[in-house]
Amino acid sequence: GWVFGQIRVDPNDENKIYVMGVQLHVSEDAGRTFERVTGTHVDHHGLWIDPSNSEYLVNNNDGGAYVSYDGGENWRFFVEIPVVTFFNVNHDMGDPFRVYGSVQDHGSFSAEVDLSQGRHTIPAVDWDNAPGGEGSHHAIDPIDADIVYSAGFYGSISRTDIGTGESTPIMPKVEEGADPLRGQWLAHFILSPHNADVIYHGMNYVFRSTDRGDTWVRISPDLSDNDVGRLGDIQFQTITALAESPIRQGLIYAGTDDGHVWVMQGPDAGWTEITSGMHEARFTTEIVASQYGESTVYVTQNGRRSDDFAPYVWRSTDYGQNWVSLSENVPTGPVNIIREDPENQNMLYLGTDVGVYVSMDRGDTWMPLENGMPSTFVHDLVIHPREDFLVAATHGQGMLALDVRQLQKLTPGIMESDVHMFQAEDGFLPAQVRGFGAQQQSAWLHVWLGDESAGVIEVHNEAAEVVARLSVGGFRGLHEVEWNLEKELLPDAPRGGGFSRRRDYVPPGSYTAVLQLNGVESSSVFTVGRR
Repeated sequence: GWVFGQIRVDPNDENKIYVMGVQLHVSEDAGRTFERVTGTHVDHHGLWIDPSNSEYLVNNNDGGAYVSYDGGENWRFFVEIPVVTFFNVNHDMGDPFRVYGSVQDHGSFSAEVDLSQGRHTIPAVDWDNAPGGEGSHHAIDPIDADIVYSAGFYGSISRTDIGTGESTPIMPKVEEGADPLRGQWLAHFILSPHNADVIYHGMNYVFRSTDRGDTWVRISPDLSDNDVGRLGDIQFQTITALAESPIRQGLIYAGTDDGHVWVMQGPDAGWTEITSGMHEARFTTEIVASQYGESTVYVTQNGRRSDDFAPYVWRSTDYGQNWVSLSENVPTGPVNIIREDPENQNMLYLGTDVGVYVSMDRGDTWMPLENGMPSTFVHDLVIHPREDFLVAATHGQGMLALDVRQLQKLTPGIMESDVHMFQAEDGFLPAQVRGFGAQQQSAWLHVWLGDESAGVIEVHNEAAEVVARLSVGGFRGLHEVEWNLEKELLPDAPRGGGFSRRRDYVPPGSYTAVLQLNGVESSSVFTVGRR
């Protein structure tokens, strides 16, 4: 049964037992004999039996959600429910950029993120098959986006040229006479931020390649406990996190699933354990070597496998010699990933079992980052450094993206102010204004409010006439207001009849958004153009 073995007893028949594992089985005689229940996907995680009608079953498995109204003889699959599980996410530097991820039981996929119609109107994307399997990390060459690295089960790794379709296995070889290598189910590897030809790969050892994986050198001892009594069916005592400092080449950190964190401060420096001060024997989920301070490093740990659901987030400013806990304001829920923002040195993101959190003060305090993000298990996060989009890979909610440009602009001074209006985003009129099918690209206004005040943003044209009024406020925080470029209809203006009306857009030109609130006037000038 691995991680999904569970038992359910029919509430109306104590002799009827369902056992969930790779397959779903049922016993009618209190467990003396079993037969397989067919008609669904594999790897069963849950089963609900209607207490008033045992024929009504709801099953969830790695394929999604199923319902049966006849005790499992026939099943309906809910294809309409978006319950995709992405284990990871990474991006390339193409324009438009692509995201990559691996999907439970379905392999790896990539998709183009099209921002051509605006950052607030990303259309539904078509997904293409990508290198890797259902449990693959991906890394994409930042210079040549056709070169994609993907790690499969237990440490296998390949280099694929998307342009030619050629794929080359590049897994490190076992040294003669040595014990077999151990790699996690989702084995971890990274490309060096200093040289994309350099790869670091984590098994029970750290390996380094300087030629894109054609040859490897082992650069560490076994960094796990290497306890043969605890190896497990799904390989355990392996490296689960790697990071190289983006500031100093060769400054490497590694973390393991059995609770060890190590640092190597140069090719000849050797490895030093720096676990002291963190929780012992907890799964290392991520290490981030800071891009803003050479000696600063962040680590997240996860105790879910030990029935410990507390959050563990740590920061060190001295290469891991001392650690400060950053978990105080993180709600209960294991932490799976931490990321630094590429533009704002005070800003951190956390992916947890219950959603995404953001800190504006390097982890001292945390706030939920919702904005349409459901309360869900977040496996992975990336921030595209050019487009400033945060992309989340979730367990059961697919992949979600959030424009974080305005968040990145928040400074301590702005957050202490009563009101601050950021530079508005320009709007664009359709090429053909007339006609019911014409679509505009809205202008967007961004406002920070220091309390729960509410007000009205007036949009003025070049003649200082008010052409629109937009409500804002109601809570402390960052507000995003859309203006659809339509002129405001006055109370006595005719509204037309029928089921639709022709849109009355403003003409192209310069406009000013003005907000007066708490005795403070804020404004931003922007333009309305035409596509």
